[in-house]
Amino acid sequence: MDDLLKELNQFRAKFPKELVMYYPYPAQKEALAKGEIKLYRNDRGEIDGYVWVKNLKTKGVSRIEEIYSLKRGLGSIMMEDAKRFAAFNIIELKVLDFNERAIGFY
Repeated sequence: MDDLLKELNQFRAKFPKELVMYYPYPAQKEALAKGEIKLYRNDRGEIDGYVWVKNLKTKGVSRIEEIYSLKRGLGSIMMEDAKRFAAFNIIELKVLDFNERAIGFY
């Protein structure tokens, strides 16, 4: 588990710091253990992207905590997977107001 978490954080380091939410290590580890994070790997076994969907039972909402991709076209696949992982009809996603690429995509 710790090796996977380390690999995940190395992948996240490829993105500009202002675009990455930095959740504490225990939250990431718990999400991996619960199966809330789905990794997408390339032919070499390296992470090309991941989506973290958290189902908030008390609010009746599924939230995409993080979604990052390096591979063109992977974002659409990850969004479809996120819909399948969602336990609720309402899916919440927050995008930073200056992240124009993400705003255009979503």
